[in-house]
Amino acid sequence: MKLTFWILTLALSLQLSTSAFANNRDYDQQQGVESEFEAWCAQGTRTLERARVQASAQIAYGQFGAAAQTLINALKTGVTRPNWSVKPVTWRLMNHATSLGEAMIRTVGTDTRGLKATVNAMEGMYDLIIQSANEIDRRYYFTRCGFCRGQRVRDFEDRMLRMASDMLTLVNSNMAYVRGGQVFPFGPSRSYLVASEIVTGAAFGEIAELLRAESYACELVELRDLNLELASFNRSSPSEFDRVGMFQETHYRIQSVINELRSGRGCR
Repeated sequence: MKLTFWILTLALSLQLSTSAFANNRDYDQQQGVESEFEAWCAQGTRTLERARVQASAQIAYGQFGAAAQTLINALKTGVTRPNWSVKPVTWRLMNHATSLGEAMIRTVGTDTRGLKATVNAMEGMYDLIIQSANEIDRRYYFTRCGFCRGQRVRDFEDRMLRMASDMLTLVNSNMAYVRGGQVFPFGPSRSYLVASEIVTGAAFGEIAELLRAESYACELVELRDLNLELASFNRSSPSEFDRVGMFQETHYRIQSVINELRSGRGCR
Protein backbone atom coordinates (compact mmCIF):
# COMPACT_ATOMS: atom_id res chain seq x y z
CA MET A 1 0.00 0.00 0.00
CA LYS A 2 2.80 2.42 0.93
CA LEU A 3 4.66 1.59 -2.26
CA THR A 4 1.53 2.28 -4.33
CA PHE A 5 1.04 5.60 -2.54
CA TRP A 6 4.58 6.73 -3.26
CA ILE A 7 4.34 5.66 -6.89
CA LEU A 8 1.15 7.69 -7.32
CA THR A 9 2.71 10.67 -5.53
CA LEU A 10 5.78 10.50 -7.75
CA ALA A 11 3.64 10.27 -10.89
CA LEU A 12 1.55 13.27 -9.82
CA SER A 13 4.70 15.28 -9.06
CA LEU A 14 6.12 14.47 -12.48
CA GLN A 15 2.83 15.43 -14.14
CA LEU A 16 2.74 18.77 -12.31
CA SER A 17 6.37 19.46 -13.16
CA THR A 18 5.75 18.67 -16.82
CA SER A 19 2.66 20.87 -16.85
CA ALA A 20 4.53 23.73 -15.20
CA PHE A 21 7.37 23.37 -17.69
CA ALA A 22 4.91 23.43 -20.59
CA ASN A 23 3.17 26.50 -19.16
CA ASN A 24 6.47 28.29 -18.72
CA ARG A 25 7.49 27.33 -22.26
CA ASP A 26 4.16 28.58 -23.66
CA TYR A 27 4.53 31.79 -21.65
CA ASP A 28 8.05 32.30 -22.97
CA GLN A 29 6.86 31.70 -26.52
CA GLN A 30 3.97 34.09 -26.00
CA GLN A 31 6.29 36.75 -24.66
CA GLY A 32 8.55 36.21 -27.66
CA VAL A 33 5.69 36.68 -30.10
CA GLU A 34 4.51 39.74 -28.20
CA SER A 35 7.96 41.26 -28.48
CA GLU A 36 8.17 40.40 -32.17
CA PHE A 37 4.80 41.99 -32.79
CA GLU A 38 5.67 45.18 -30.93
CA ALA A 39 8.95 45.45 -32.84
CA TRP A 40 7.19 44.91 -36.17
CA CYS A 41 4.42 47.36 -35.33
CA ALA A 42 6.84 50.04 -34.13
CA GLN A 43 9.08 49.62 -37.18
CA GLY A 44 6.08 49.75 -39.51
CA THR A 45 4.50 52.85 -38.05
CA ARG A 46 7.88 54.64 -38.01
CA THR A 47 8.34 53.80 -41.70
CA LEU A 48 4.92 55.25 -42.51
CA GLU A 49 5.56 58.39 -40.49
CA ARG A 50 8.86 58.98 -42.32
CA ALA A 51 7.13 58.48 -45.66
CA ARG A 52 4.47 60.97 -44.65
CA VAL A 53 7.08 63.61 -43.79
CA GLN A 54 8.79 63.06 -47.15
CA ALA A 55 5.46 63.24 -48.99
CA SER A 56 4.57 66.49 -47.21
CA ALA A 57 7.78 68.07 -48.52
CA GLN A 58 6.96 66.88 -52.03
CA ILE A 59 3.42 68.27 -51.76
CA ALA A 60 4.86 71.65 -50.72
CA TYR A 61 6.68 71.75 -54.07
CA GLY A 62 3.60 70.66 -55.99
CA GLN A 63 4.98 67.17 -56.66
CA PHE A 64 1.71 65.32 -56.06
CA GLY A 65 2.59 62.32 -58.22
CA ALA A 66 5.88 61.83 -56.38
CA ALA A 67 4.12 62.23 -53.02
CA ALA A 68 1.52 59.60 -53.88
CA GLN A 69 4.26 57.21 -55.02
CA THR A 70 6.26 57.81 -51.83
CA LEU A 71 3.26 56.83 -49.72
CA ILE A 72 2.57 53.73 -51.82
CA ASN A 73 6.21 52.60 -51.88
CA ALA A 74 6.49 52.78 -48.09
CA LEU A 75 3.57 50.38 -47.80
CA LYS A 76 4.94 48.00 -50.45
CA THR A 77 8.64 47.85 -49.64
CA GLY A 78 9.23 49.79 -46.44
CA VAL A 79 7.28 47.52 -44.09
CA THR A 80 8.39 43.90 -43.68
CA ARG A 81 5.83 41.12 -44.08
CA PRO A 82 4.88 39.71 -40.65
CA ASN A 83 5.65 36.00 -40.27
CA TRP A 84 2.52 35.02 -38.31
CA SER A 85 0.01 32.72 -40.02
CA VAL A 86 -2.84 35.17 -39.37
CA LYS A 87 -1.85 38.72 -40.24
CA PRO A 88 -2.65 41.70 -37.96
CA VAL A 89 -5.40 44.15 -38.88
CA THR A 90 -2.66 46.71 -39.48
CA TRP A 91 -1.12 44.55 -42.19
CA ARG A 92 -4.48 43.95 -43.89
CA LEU A 93 -5.11 47.69 -43.98
CA MET A 94 -1.67 48.22 -45.52
CA ASN A 95 -2.65 45.87 -48.33
CA HIS A 96 -5.98 47.67 -48.81
CA ALA A 97 -4.14 51.01 -48.93
CA THR A 98 -1.62 49.71 -51.48
CA SER A 99 -4.42 48.42 -53.73
CA LEU A 100 -6.22 51.75 -53.38
CA GLY A 101 -3.17 53.86 -54.25
CA GLU A 102 -2.06 51.74 -57.18
CA ALA A 103 -5.56 51.59 -58.69
CA MET A 104 -5.94 55.35 -58.43
CA ILE A 105 -2.51 56.03 -59.97
CA ARG A 106 -3.39 53.80 -62.92
CA THR A 107 -6.68 55.63 -63.33
CA VAL A 108 -5.60 59.29 -63.06
CA GLY A 109 -2.21 59.10 -64.81
CA THR A 110 -0.69 62.58 -64.72
CA ASP A 111 -3.93 64.47 -64.06
CA THR A 112 -3.08 66.94 -61.25
CA ARG A 113 -6.55 66.92 -59.70
CA GLY A 114 -6.53 63.13 -59.73
CA LEU A 115 -3.10 62.97 -58.11
CA LYS A 116 -4.24 65.39 -55.39
CA ALA A 117 -7.23 63.14 -54.74
CA THR A 118 -4.90 60.12 -54.58
CA VAL A 119 -2.69 61.82 -51.99
CA ASN A 120 -5.78 62.75 -49.95
CA ALA A 121 -7.00 59.16 -50.01
CA MET A 122 -3.59 57.76 -49.08
CA GLU A 123 -3.14 60.17 -46.19
CA GLY A 124 -6.54 59.12 -44.90
CA MET A 125 -5.51 55.46 -45.12
CA TYR A 126 -2.27 56.26 -43.26
CA ASP A 127 -4.31 57.79 -40.43
CA LEU A 128 -6.52 54.70 -40.31
CA ILE A 129 -3.56 52.28 -40.35
CA ILE A 130 -1.74 53.99 -37.47
CA GLN A 131 -4.95 54.37 -35.48
CA SER A 132 -5.80 50.69 -35.97
CA ALA A 133 -2.30 49.61 -34.94
CA ASN A 134 -2.79 51.35 -31.60
CA GLU A 135 -6.50 50.80 -31.01
CA ILE A 136 -7.05 47.30 -32.44
CA ASP A 137 -3.86 45.25 -32.74
CA ARG A 138 -2.08 46.50 -29.64
CA ARG A 139 -5.22 46.66 -27.51
CA TYR A 140 -7.05 43.46 -28.32
CA TYR A 141 -4.67 40.83 -29.60
CA PHE A 142 -3.40 38.46 -26.93
CA THR A 143 -0.61 36.26 -28.33
CA ARG A 144 -0.83 37.80 -31.80
CA CYS A 145 -2.12 34.41 -32.96
CA GLY A 146 -4.94 36.08 -34.81
CA PHE A 147 -7.69 36.38 -32.20
CA CYS A 148 -8.46 38.60 -29.27
CA ARG A 149 -9.11 37.85 -25.62
CA GLY A 150 -12.25 35.74 -25.35
CA GLN A 151 -14.04 38.04 -22.93
CA ARG A 152 -13.51 40.99 -25.26
CA VAL A 153 -14.72 39.53 -28.53
CA ARG A 154 -17.79 41.80 -28.62
CA ASP A 155 -15.68 44.91 -28.03
CA PHE A 156 -13.18 43.75 -30.64
CA GLU A 157 -15.86 43.22 -33.27
CA ASP A 158 -17.48 46.58 -32.50
CA ARG A 159 -14.11 48.20 -33.08
CA MET A 160 -13.66 46.28 -36.33
CA LEU A 161 -17.07 47.49 -37.54
CA ARG A 162 -16.03 51.05 -36.75
CA MET A 163 -12.80 50.52 -38.68
CA ALA A 164 -14.76 49.32 -41.73
CA SER A 165 -17.06 52.31 -41.39
CA ASP A 166 -14.04 54.65 -41.15
CA MET A 167 -12.59 53.12 -44.33
CA LEU A 168 -15.83 53.85 -46.19
CA THR A 169 -15.99 57.33 -44.67
CA LEU A 170 -12.50 58.01 -45.99
CA VAL A 171 -13.80 57.82 -49.57
CA ASN A 172 -16.80 60.02 -48.93
CA SER A 173 -14.90 62.64 -46.91
CA ASN A 174 -11.35 62.67 -48.34
CA MET A 175 -12.48 62.35 -51.94
CA ALA A 176 -15.71 64.38 -52.01
CA TYR A 177 -17.01 67.66 -50.63
CA VAL A 178 -20.33 69.43 -50.20
CA ARG A 179 -21.06 72.87 -51.64
CA GLY A 180 -24.43 74.53 -51.78
CA GLY A 181 -26.09 71.39 -50.48
CA GLN A 182 -24.71 69.29 -53.33
CA VAL A 183 -21.87 66.78 -53.23
CA PHE A 184 -18.95 66.90 -55.67
CA PRO A 185 -15.91 64.66 -56.21
CA PHE A 186 -12.54 66.02 -55.11
CA GLY A 187 -10.76 65.32 -58.37
CA PRO A 188 -12.11 63.47 -61.41
CA SER A 189 -15.25 61.44 -60.77
CA ARG A 190 -13.50 58.36 -62.19
CA SER A 191 -10.89 58.43 -59.40
CA TYR A 192 -13.65 58.50 -56.77
CA LEU A 193 -15.43 55.58 -58.46
CA VAL A 194 -12.26 53.46 -58.66
CA ALA A 195 -11.44 54.21 -55.02
CA SER A 196 -15.00 53.28 -54.04
CA GLU A 197 -14.66 49.95 -55.82
CA ILE A 198 -11.50 49.11 -53.85
CA VAL A 199 -12.84 50.29 -50.50
CA THR A 200 -16.28 48.65 -50.72
CA GLY A 201 -14.54 45.35 -51.49
CA ALA A 202 -12.15 45.80 -48.57
CA ALA A 203 -14.92 46.74 -46.11
CA PHE A 204 -17.01 43.78 -47.26
CA GLY A 205 -14.09 41.40 -46.66
CA GLU A 206 -13.39 42.72 -43.16
CA ILE A 207 -17.04 42.60 -42.01
CA ALA A 208 -17.66 39.16 -43.55
CA GLU A 209 -14.92 37.67 -41.32
CA LEU A 210 -16.60 38.74 -38.06
CA LEU A 211 -18.45 36.27 -35.85
CA ARG A 212 -21.52 38.51 -36.00
CA ALA A 213 -21.37 38.93 -39.77
CA GLU A 214 -24.88 37.52 -40.22
CA SER A 215 -26.26 40.40 -38.17
CA TYR A 216 -24.96 42.74 -40.85
CA ALA A 217 -26.13 40.72 -43.85
CA CYS A 218 -28.04 43.71 -45.26
CA GLU A 219 -24.94 45.90 -45.25
CA LEU A 220 -22.82 43.06 -46.66
CA VAL A 221 -25.27 42.52 -49.52
CA GLU A 222 -25.28 46.24 -50.30
CA LEU A 223 -21.47 46.45 -50.23
CA ARG A 224 -21.12 43.35 -52.41
CA ASP A 225 -23.70 44.56 -54.94
CA LEU A 226 -22.21 48.06 -55.10
CA ASN A 227 -18.70 46.64 -55.47
CA LEU A 228 -19.76 44.44 -58.40
CA GLU A 229 -21.64 47.29 -60.06
CA LEU A 230 -18.63 49.59 -59.72
CA ALA A 231 -16.27 46.93 -61.09
CA SER A 232 -18.47 46.54 -64.18
CA PHE A 233 -18.97 50.29 -64.58
CA ASN A 234 -15.29 51.16 -64.19
CA ARG A 235 -14.26 48.61 -66.82
CA SER A 236 -16.71 49.96 -69.39
CA SER A 237 -16.31 53.23 -71.26
CA PRO A 238 -18.84 55.50 -69.56
CA SER A 239 -19.41 59.11 -70.56
CA GLU A 240 -18.65 61.90 -68.11
CA PHE A 241 -22.41 62.38 -67.70
CA ASP A 242 -22.74 58.71 -66.68
CA ARG A 243 -19.76 59.01 -64.32
CA VAL A 244 -21.31 61.97 -62.54
CA GLY A 245 -24.58 60.10 -62.14
CA MET A 246 -22.75 57.02 -60.80
CA PHE A 247 -20.78 59.23 -58.44
CA GLN A 248 -23.96 60.66 -56.94
CA GLU A 249 -25.53 57.23 -56.53
CA THR A 250 -22.38 55.66 -55.09
CA HIS A 251 -21.85 58.45 -52.59
CA TYR A 252 -25.44 58.10 -51.35
CA ARG A 253 -25.27 54.30 -51.06
CA ILE A 254 -21.93 54.33 -49.24
CA GLN A 255 -23.20 56.98 -46.83
CA SER A 256 -26.27 54.85 -46.11
CA VAL A 257 -24.07 51.87 -45.20
CA ILE A 258 -21.87 54.10 -43.03
CA ASN A 259 -24.92 55.36 -41.13
CA GLU A 260 -26.21 51.81 -40.58
CA LEU A 261 -22.85 50.51 -39.35
CA ARG A 262 -22.37 53.42 -36.97
CA SER A 263 -25.83 52.96 -35.50
CA GLY A 264 -25.30 49.21 -35.11
CA ARG A 265 -28.55 48.78 -36.97
CA GLY A 266 -27.74 45.69 -38.94
CA CYS A 267 -30.77 44.19 -40.67
CA ARG A 268 -33.27 45.49 -38.18
